[in-house]
Amino acid sequence: MKPLPTNPLRNRQVHWLWFVVATVVLIVIIPLLPLPYRNTEVLIAAIGGLWGLAFFLQNGHKEDAKFMKELFEYFNKRYDDQNNDLQSWLQQQGEFTEKQKLGFIDYFNLCAEESVFQKLGYIYDEVWESWQNGMRQYGRDPRVAALWKEQQETKSHYGFEFPIDGEKR
Repeated sequence: MKPLPTNPLRNRQVHWLWFVVATVVLIVIIPLLPLPYRNTEVLIAAIGGLWGLAFFLQNGHKEDAKFMKELFEYFNKRYDDQNNDLQSWLQQQGEFTEKQKLGFIDYFNLCAEESVFQKLGYIYDEVWESWQNGMRQYGRDPRVAALWKEQQETKSHYGFEFPIDGEKR
């Protein structure tokens, strides 16, 4: 399943214009309504309800922005905690030790978790592409590629495909 393009916040930025237009339309329509509905209370209730919805949507937008920021910080912190070890292990010759294998498996798990949130639309495409470029750096190492192929058999990565051998997916 290919995820939809993700621009989680960008899609909600223009809703204010629609609410202004809807308010003007309501003001123009009120005189055309049947007499019992043509009064100030109906107009105020309609406009109040409309703007209540606008502020509700704006609050959702702010919550999404906050959640995205928290995800971004959380994933970057986890990667920062792993990065030095992963980089040094790539520089070493020979097979990975058990500890190094477990370190790369932790990294695969991190990448798979990031993928879940990207598919749900909480991670921008540009951020995801950048993260995948980082994954490709590791995936070019034959030892990492072999370890990933072993891990695929566990089917424990939520359908995530780690980019190996410099492939672009």
